[in-house]
Amino acid sequence: MIHTLAATLPGLGGMLAPGCSKVTETNRTGTREDEMEKRRIVLADIEQFYAGSLHKDIPEYRPIKIAHAIVTTGGSTLRMSGYPAIGPDGIIGKGDMRVQTLQALEYVKRTVEAGGARWDDIVHMTFFFTDRERFHREAVPARVEFFGKHSKRGALPCITSIGVSALMHPDMLIEVEATAVWEPKRTRALKSPAKRARPAARARPARPGARRR
Repeated sequence: MIHTLAATLPGLGGMLAPGCSKVTETNRTGTREDEMEKRRIVLADIEQFYAGSLHKDIPEYRPIKIAHAIVTTGGSTLRMSGYPAIGPDGIIGKGDMRVQTLQALEYVKRTVEAGGARWDDIVHMTFFFTDRERFHREAVPARVEFFGKHSKRGALPCITSIGVSALMHPDMLIEVEATAVWEPKRTRALKSPAKRARPAARARPARPGARRR
């Protein structure tokens, strides 16, 4: 059995401040029989640190409450490469981080579903961006919009956001990757072929001279 702990504290470099290791808030998701139970952890004191620092300078973050950690036990795990907003004729949404974010998230969603998982099975996401101000003003609202459209639970997973000087192509403004964990029984059920119906039993011919009841 695999025991996985996906944890991140964006904005603090993934490190806990002194005295902040105590779990102060948890809640569990996964109520259907084919869904894995995931324990979502939020450290209340660090959540207050965000409110006292990031929220006043970056208003787009005020309604956002990401998971600080998600604990899962067992299950299948999908890890993917990072996705930019690449298309057949180059980068989709050249110069527009919002469009590129939505396109990259669509590729993430397609990959998760191709592996047999669902959007809400994502436990961790990483965003690489080339412009911090545009990320706050364009990418963060686009991310909220995408989650609002595709998440049935309405809870964000763990999220790490990393600013970089450049990405692989000069027109790339953002790249997104994700990790999903889900109950493998659900995947087997989706992939198993439908059972063939058995042909109806043929009536045996009556023997000569036999009585019919």
